Amino acid sequence: MDFSEKWFQDLKEKIDIVSIIQEFVPLQKKGTKFWACCPFHSENTPSFTVNQENKYYHCFGCGKTGDAINFLQEYQKMTFNEAVEWIAKKIGFKIPIGAESKDVKMKRELKAKILDVNRLAAEYYFSNFQKSQASVALEYLRKRELSDETIVKFGIGFSSDDLGIVKYLRAKGYSDKTIMDAGLMNSNGIDFFSRRIIIPIIDKQGDILGFGGRAIFENDKPKYKNTPQSVLFDKSNILFGLNLISKYRKERFDINSLILVEGYMDVISLNQAGIINVIASMGTSLTKQQCEKIKTLVNNVYVCFDGDSAGQIATWRSLDILTLAGVEVKVITIPDKMDPDDYVKMFGKDGFEQLTMKALPLNEYKITTIQKQSDTNSYEGRVKFVNRCIMALNTSDKVVQSLYSEMIANIAGIDKNIVFEKLENYKNEKDENKENSDNKKAFDNEKKTTVNELILSARVLLAGCFLDISRFDYSSIIDGLFQTLIHKRIWEYCHEKIQNNDKPIIGTLMSDDNYDLKEEIIEIETVMQYLDSHVDPVSVFNYSLNYLEKYFLDKERKDIIDRIMVEKDPQKQKELNIRLNKIKDAIKRR
Repeated sequence: MDFSEKWFQDLKEKIDIVSIIQEFVPLQKKGTKFWACCPFHSENTPSFTVNQENKYYHCFGCGKTGDAINFLQEYQKMTFNEAVEWIAKKIGFKIPIGAESKDVKMKRELKAKILDVNRLAAEYYFSNFQKSQASVALEYLRKRELSDETIVKFGIGFSSDDLGIVKYLRAKGYSDKTIMDAGLMNSNGIDFFSRRIIIPIIDKQGDILGFGGRAIFENDKPKYKNTPQSVLFDKSNILFGLNLISKYRKERFDINSLILVEGYMDVISLNQAGIINVIASMGTSLTKQQCEKIKTLVNNVYVCFDGDSAGQIATWRSLDILTLAGVEVKVITIPDKMDPDDYVKMFGKDGFEQLTMKALPLNEYKITTIQKQSDTNSYEGRVKFVNRCIMALNTSDKVVQSLYSEMIANIAGIDKNIVFEKLENYKNEKDENKENSDNKKAFDNEKKTTVNELILSARVLLAGCFLDISRFDYSSIIDGLFQTLIHKRIWEYCHEKIQNNDKPIIGTLMSDDNYDLKEEIIEIETVMQYLDSHVDPVSVFNYSLNYLEKYFLDKERKDIIDRIMVEKDPQKQKELNIRLNKIKDAIKRR
């Protein structure tokens, strides 16, 4: 929305805050004010007051206060623009369009036209149940044990033939292009959802964005299909069931958590059973947009996907996005590879709620699932189990890392500290890779340190060798700090001179016999000039030396951890642990 300050102030003048809040909370007038039990906290004695004259609400119990827009943002979880638009539509206040390009105007008008078409289509599909051809659809819905009340509640309909919806919308004055833009007609001129059960997909404002179609005849493929991507229907930004969550909140149902399922039939069945805090992702791969929408509604989500999907790494990664959005995720496990629809029909609301009470935190669920898929009786199986757990966990919290390290270690029968080290290394490397992926290359299979950083540090050490020997301490320099053959050859020359108390001369290496060194010698000369002009060249030299030492100690530490993981001899494991502790101490000293 694009509106001026004057338009906004005029709107606020027109708002009757009582009529707005009464849409969601029953108010009782006492004197000049209206009172109710607060919708933001639990109470038995009304302390929530609405001042109609001054257009504000205030709760004397929890302290919540604000105007009508604040109320919709807080109670209905609307954005500021959504709240302003909702109020403007309710009171019949014209919404300004503002300056817009031709393309923007066409897109806005097309959206409005598709919304009208979708509303008419939903009415048409629903009315088809009055026709004799709908008997097969009704029989299917009865087999799914859906009641008439549920059919009405979700606006479920039926496409009885190939051309019915097309003829109906043409008769209403809509062109074939508009019908196709709405995703209701395919290129052959027939109903896109022909011979399917139709389920309207509605947003939290009550607008029909599109439809889902469920095949009821064996030869019709795929089993489920949704409205094609359009200016209005974007599957990556849609959650099925949000309209009902808004409705239930309006009716003052206390919804503090959501159950996330895969498909709309799961939402429908669970609702019919009395479990109303359910939404569907319309597939297992959550998007960032969907996760952000969920976060505006609740802080806690119970994930209940089909058995096959719940154990897939791809599914876990999409749930990690939900965790990163700040939502606490727990996973409901349904036995025997049943789906939520099957389970609630067999065991009812109470049975499903018992599963919810046993739900595991996401990371714990990952570990137990990987354990079931692993052979933890063999050394190789335990190594694979640990490595899979490390890759699956998604946390940088030290406390969480420590707790899950202990869980993994107990299952694998190894030292908790080993798992903690690997988990921390993996997380750090993943973060480093993400940061450096656009402009740095990996070196020697190590992802944490780049080629440029290692080479520059080595050049600083070699440059120091060619400057005044007395200013630098070369005693800690060892051959292993130099990784390229050229640097090793230069260091061999410098080391021999230093051992004999001679000064290395860089020009000596510029002979024709050392042609392959010339390019690197020029680079080292540049670093020499930098060191010679630096206010504290010794600190630069020592920093580079410390950097290389720490890098290669860390590399050795990781190698030892991997060796401990596969080592079967207890004595050798003990020796490796002793060496590991010495390396860790050495790293701490740097």
